[in-house]
Amino acid sequence: MPNLRRCCAVAMLALSLLLPQTAPAADWSAFSEPLFERLGREQGLPNDVVGAIAQDRAGFVWFGTGGGLARFDGHRFRHYTSDPGNPDSLPDTYVTALHVDPKGVLWVGTNAGGLARYDAAADRFVRANEGLQNLSILSILTDAHGRLWTGTVGGVHVRDPATGTGRFYTRRGPEPDSPPLDQIRDMVELPDGGLLLASGRGLVRFDPSGDLATPVSLGGIVPADAPIQGLLRDGKGRLWVTGEFPGVAMWDPATGEQKLFPLLGDGDPAYAPVAKHALAELSPDRIVIGTQGAGLVELDVVTGKVVVRRNDPTLSSSLVASDVRALLVDRSGILWVGTWGGGVCRRNPQTQAVLSVPASHIRADRLSDPQVRSLMLAPDGRLWAGLQANGIDILDPGNGARDGIRPGSGGLPDGAVLALEMASDGTTFIGTQRGLFRRRPGQARVEPVALPPPAPNAAVWFLMRQGDTLWMAADGLVSLDLASGAMKADRTRLGDARSLIDNRLRVLAPGPDGGLWVGGNAGLHYRDLAGGFQRIRNDPADPASLSHNFITAILTDARGRVWVGTLGGGLNILEAGWKPGQPAKFRRLGLSDGLPTLLINALRQDAAGRIWASTDAGLAVIKGDDLSVQVLGRPDGVGVGSFWANSATMDGDGQMMFGGRDGLVVVRPDRLDTWRTLAPTVVTELRVDGKSVPSDPFNLPAPPTLSLLPDQRSLSVEFAALDYTAPDRTRFLYRLEGFEEQWVAGDGNHRHVAYANLSPGSYRLQVRGSNRAGLFAEQPLVVPVTVLPAWYQTWWFRGLALLSLLALAWGAVQLRTLSLRRRQRELEREVAERTEVIARQKDELAGALEDLRATQDRLVQEEKLASLGRLVSGVAHELNTPLGVAITTSTFLTEEMGGVSTQVEAKALTRGALADFLATGREAMSVLQANLQRAARLVQSFKQVSAEEYAGPKQRQRLSTLVAEAAAPLQPRFRDAQIAFHIDGVKDLTALVQPGAMVNVLTNLMLNAIQHAWPAGQGGTLTVTLSAITDTAIITVADNGRGMDDTVRAKAFDPFFTTSRDHGGTGLGLHIVHNLVAGPLSGSIVLETAPGLGSRFVITLPGAVTDAAA
Repeated sequence: MPNLRRCCAVAMLALSLLLPQTAPAADWSAFSEPLFERLGREQGLPNDVVGAIAQDRAGFVWFGTGGGLARFDGHRFRHYTSDPGNPDSLPDTYVTALHVDPKGVLWVGTNAGGLARYDAAADRFVRANEGLQNLSILSILTDAHGRLWTGTVGGVHVRDPATGTGRFYTRRGPEPDSPPLDQIRDMVELPDGGLLLASGRGLVRFDPSGDLATPVSLGGIVPADAPIQGLLRDGKGRLWVTGEFPGVAMWDPATGEQKLFPLLGDGDPAYAPVAKHALAELSPDRIVIGTQGAGLVELDVVTGKVVVRRNDPTLSSSLVASDVRALLVDRSGILWVGTWGGGVCRRNPQTQAVLSVPASHIRADRLSDPQVRSLMLAPDGRLWAGLQANGIDILDPGNGARDGIRPGSGGLPDGAVLALEMASDGTTFIGTQRGLFRRRPGQARVEPVALPPPAPNAAVWFLMRQGDTLWMAADGLVSLDLASGAMKADRTRLGDARSLIDNRLRVLAPGPDGGLWVGGNAGLHYRDLAGGFQRIRNDPADPASLSHNFITAILTDARGRVWVGTLGGGLNILEAGWKPGQPAKFRRLGLSDGLPTLLINALRQDAAGRIWASTDAGLAVIKGDDLSVQVLGRPDGVGVGSFWANSATMDGDGQMMFGGRDGLVVVRPDRLDTWRTLAPTVVTELRVDGKSVPSDPFNLPAPPTLSLLPDQRSLSVEFAALDYTAPDRTRFLYRLEGFEEQWVAGDGNHRHVAYANLSPGSYRLQVRGSNRAGLFAEQPLVVPVTVLPAWYQTWWFRGLALLSLLALAWGAVQLRTLSLRRRQRELEREVAERTEVIARQKDELAGALEDLRATQDRLVQEEKLASLGRLVSGVAHELNTPLGVAITTSTFLTEEMGGVSTQVEAKALTRGALADFLATGREAMSVLQANLQRAARLVQSFKQVSAEEYAGPKQRQRLSTLVAEAAAPLQPRFRDAQIAFHIDGVKDLTALVQPGAMVNVLTNLMLNAIQHAWPAGQGGTLTVTLSAITDTAIITVADNGRGMDDTVRAKAFDPFFTTSRDHGGTGLGLHIVHNLVAGPLSGSIVLETAPGLGSRFVITLPGAVTDAAA
């Protein structure tokens, strides 16, 4: 049986060796630098020497400095210093130790003033130096029994609050076994209740009773007399010891294990001579050590790996100083670092999704140039970074080494490396500001590759390989056949809508049906396999068009949607299913959707379907399903504020790289998470009538009530949400319950609320704060407020006042009643008199009304007769002229015929006389016929004045068809008059109209323009525009002719009014138009005109667009 198990184990091992193994993702941490945020004098810290850090119960972080004590709320510091004239101030300005006991009391140790307790309720310090034989404090601790231990330069003091007694321990003699109780720099409680002290000459242990002190030796791994400077008990109960000895020691009291971890970071020798002042636990099995001059040392307990973080003067985001004196990991996991001379810095070690790779002139494991213009991952896993001014960096994640190709010596020209791409044979193509270059496998130098004329050295902005074709965005679209070396360029061609809009191209991407997406400064293109380009551009009138014409990024996601990034218009999404040749309709994403800016630089998609966009304001992550946006910045580990267009790549493990103006970032999407640590909301300042009131009591779980006296008029409160990762991204909701019902919103820059002249009563100021991700705490901060009433606002005063008012009111009512009764009698008499007068006047008015109605009927009849008279007069006037001419001509012909008849009878008619008679007859007949035809036309026009001819039912007609029908017979006259005729607007608009009336109206308006709009031979443009607003059809007939003055415009629709009577005008055309629009068409017409600005007739047909119109 054992043999069988052994055989099975061997078989499983062999099988596991045969199966493919998954290689771990490339580790870029060797090149990365954590982002430290600096806080110094410029940000309000009183002094740059920081030796102690603590976090109180409310969440404030306190700093002990060489220039006093400072409380930080994420936005500003509040200072406390020593004032010899004020016993409530600090006993000494130089703060050396801080401790918050289990009851939430802050204890402050000073360099020469001893110990003080902070009284939060009174915002003062109470000195606690009873029994202290040395006032130079180094450390403070409260044990499990509630005893307060104070470590000093000359010994340790313990005070028992239960008995009020204390004792000071010091070294009592020169004997070697005498406890070295001096220079007590740190203390930690042991699992058995004892205490371990770090002294200037080794470790000392107090038993749980606090009476017996004995030296401690850690099995020889720590020298017995070595100065000990830091102690830590981690989450697993292990003890960590640092001091002036090599490495850091670990002691596990539970197992007895003791181990020395050498600190050999970055290949340096052990930090034997370097003092190590502070210890902190970043996370389970991750310990950080603060050293004197060597920076921070991060130790991975499991692997023993050590990483050293030092100050780099070329990086503003590096550790502020390398001399570290104090460490704190606060309740949200943020690491605070106090330094000697550099102030404070902080970082969030929990950010794992983004690594920042900066540039440094003094380190070989960083970029050589901060501006990364292009990126490419080679098949061997190395990252090529095209730089702005130093050629190319090549980063190898396997060994953490940096190689490169430099301008000059490497063959590259000066200037930016804009694009990188590798062919299948290993040849690397390099796009620069000065043309295309390539580096063949095995070659150290690069060689130039000439582009097609006329620009062989044009800038190459983008490179993309498809099979054996290398595509380039350069001076136009350039393709290189990698097999034959042949090049071809597609450029814009004047007048060819199937060519490029512009030759300034910026980005390329594979398109549907084997085509190519091409983006540039002037728009987006789709290039089909035949080489034709479909142009896609912004249309300001179409919200579904491309948002901006400057294209910087193109990506087709896993769903088939096309994402288009722009420089100024945000993101555009073209839904899946779009076919070449179809109009492109986009969904836009902008600032209102959560984008931090409209300047998009590069796009990539992760395995979860999220779209990552590098922008000019950090990274934006867009979920593929609901398009919600998450913005990542410095609090998330993004050390690059602004990125470069097209500077992005992605490895086979899903890690993405984006290049920018401050280096590059490596994104590990699988580690992205929402910041869920809730931020406590606290009162940071409280003022009543402008005077400060201690605010800390109102941060307690059961805050006191703030009482405002009657003469206190105003209340102001400042608050903060203590999310130290990004205080400016916190949000607030607040309201004063009892004064307002709705919550008021605020942000990290608006944290102050003020109220004045509140009425007496009880109120509750409620404030809810969020963390940087917008997650609000469930329970709000509550500040109870009571406004006390003045004497005249009390209930008894108001009661007396009410009774007095009631008595006065009763007396006033009685007096008023007597007065009203007297007045009532007077009014009744006056009403009777006036009623009689009104009755008489009513009869008179009734008679006058009958007279007015009769007069009105008479005037209406007279106006009708007058109108008929004017019309008959006009008709008579218009017909009189042609008929008079016709009668005269006929009389003349009769006389001529008589003369010819006489000559015939006398047989005296000659051939010449006959010819003259015939010529005269033909001329007379022509005049007679012309005048009779004019009379006939006048009669026809008179008939059109009446709308009864078009009294038939309305029909639904396409208005553009009626316009074309009216314009068709006038086309010869348009050509003769050199008039360009157009139909614009909604050409498929239909409406319910009387077709004959509509055509007649349009014909008359067009004829009016032909005859009157332009001087003879000048020509112009006549446009009919069709549109609709809701159910109203609008027809506009407009010319660009000479227009009309106000006098002509006022009479334009009058019958027989014309400015061209000498040219045959009757003056009835526009009158007919007005009658037809107002009659059969049930609409209205308006004339808009001015001299030199043309004329515009606007016909409005209400209800004509709906099916119910009739």
